[in-house]
Amino acid sequence: MEEAALKALKTVQELSPKALDELITRDVGNPMLGVFASLARAANPKADGDVIARQVHLMVMAWLMRREAQQ
Repeated sequence: MEEAALKALKTVQELSPKALDELITRDVGNPMLGVFASLARAANPKADGDVIARQVHLMVMAWLMRREAQQ
């Protein structure tokens, strides 16, 4: 499992910005991005937009790495 996680991390890290954006659009989608943003705001109601964006980014990367590791 650890090997699969490391491979997934490397795969996601090596994506070009365009490929990453396409993957997020296809595999995560706008509805789930909204869910992630709502979760981040609920966890940190006083956080500014940059903090929320970073938290959403972490959730998205975790989502993509999990998907990659399961393939």
